[in-house]
Amino acid sequence: MFLGFLAFLAFLAGLFFAIFQFRRIKGPTRKQGLLIMAGAFIVFVFAVDNSSEEPKAADEPKKQEQKKPEQVKLDLKRTITVQKDEATIKGKTEQGAKVIIYEGEIKEKKLAEPKVDDKGNFSFLAKNLEREVDNAFYIVVKKEKKESVEKYFFVHRELSKKEKVAKLKKEAEDIPYKQLKKAPDKYRGKIAKYKGQILEIHEKDGITVMRIAVTQMSSGIWNFNDALMVRYEGTIKQAEDDIVTVYGELTGNVDYTSQAGWDISIPGMEAGHVE
Repeated sequence: MFLGFLAFLAFLAGLFFAIFQFRRIKGPTRKQGLLIMAGAFIVFVFAVDNSSEEPKAADEPKKQEQKKPEQVKLDLKRTITVQKDEATIKGKTEQGAKVIIYEGEIKEKKLAEPKVDDKGNFSFLAKNLEREVDNAFYIVVKKEKKESVEKYFFVHRELSKKEKVAKLKKEAEDIPYKQLKKAPDKYRGKIAKYKGQILEIHEKDGITVMRIAVTQMSSGIWNFNDALMVRYEGTIKQAEDDIVTVYGELTGNVDYTSQAGWDISIPGMEAGHVE
């Protein structure tokens, strides 16, 4: 475009000059004027033709974007919960895919290349799982002509019921009831154990709530004034007047209305084990 514009200006200048010379000069020089006019016209045509061949951004063919390959499929839970120190972890991908398992969240150590069957299923054995932590693993899945998948996942080893009870018993403190009654909020969140006689007990929807006397007098009678309100998720075989030992977390004071209609506050516990 720009060259065409310059050529047009040059053509006009040459044309005016030739006309001027053509009028004031006669004879052979007049022929020179005609030649100048013709030359200017040829230059103009040539420049315009070349300018039309300049590439235009708008006319440039758009580059065809390459289609992104489809991502290989992977079906594996982000967090898997087990109770033993080793567990078989199962997942699913596509037939012909390659699976690599690493230890840690950042490919710390290569552990296995489990075989993928003709249905895309694979499994590997996770060993030496630590208790009550998220054991981290990293998985890479590759397949020809497909985008790879990389992600981390966790195997959480929770305590078994037996281990939970053992841990609870080990952590439980013997807190004198008179200290607990004096400042129940001071001991909120503490793990404690108490032995006592069931004064009241109710079960509903799999939840047991009972009031137990935890101080035994010299006469052998349990003092109903020294009571603990216990809530337990589960049911127990013991009933009213039976002796139980409870282990759990102290929850501060609990308000309740007695059978006589009195509003009473006593220390409470969320029990994890009753025996």
